[in-house]
Amino acid sequence: MRENKEKDQQGGNICAVCGGKKVIAGTCTCDHEWRGNQGDDAWEDCKCTPDVPCPECGGTGVLGG
Repeated sequence: MRENKEKDQQGGNICAVCGGKKVIAGTCTCDHEWRGNQGDDAWEDCKCTPDVPCPECGGTGVLGG
């Protein structure tokens, strides 16, 4: 895996896992066959995972520094 050598303004290496965004974005997967949750008169066809702080940089966006 190539290490990202870019530097942020404080001099730390930008995290290669989150790209300096501090979080790993959640994802949603939709399938009409999953219908089973009904909220507000509409069936929910999607299952989503939440955004989580990056485990590599601890949610700072940079490594070291």
